Amino acid sequence: MLTEHVKRLKEAYDGMDKPKESNSNLAKFQVVDMSSGVIEDFHKGFQHRIGSCPLKFFEAMKAEHCNRPGHDKKFVVTNYRIFTCPKREWELVVEGSDFTEDEKRGHRQIPEVDELLKLPQAVEANLTREEVISIVLYTGPMVICVMIHIIM
Repeated sequence: MLTEHVKRLKEAYDGMDKPKESNSNLAKFQVVDMSSGVIEDFHKGFQHRIGSCPLKFFEAMKAEHCNRPGHDKKFVVTNYRIFTCPKREWELVVEGSDFTEDEKRGHRQIPEVDELLKLPQAVEANLTREEVISIVLYTGPMVICVMIHIIM
């Protein structure tokens, strides 16, 4: 049974590179099968084929929290009884700003990103600074913003 499945898969892969017959009268609506390589190419991944993308995660995250629409939209954090917004959360988590008097009443504690990066779990997982910042942001009040977007 397994041999039969393997044979069918091999035939399917072998047929990927064969040219398909077309009807020129229907060319506008023709569906063309295109080969994008062999299965080994798939397993090597997209990055292997095109190279690394020059992504600037930190800059994009900062813009999302500090400049883009909604960055200053306040929302209530009921368990701390405070108001905050994405920009304020960025200031607290990433820039290390001090709590205001109103923010202190919730007894909130924010772990330092640099200290979290030193934890054995972070080292073993090879987490980047941006990943740890994301973890801290979205396990805090910013999870409310995520949940609102999911629900809407």
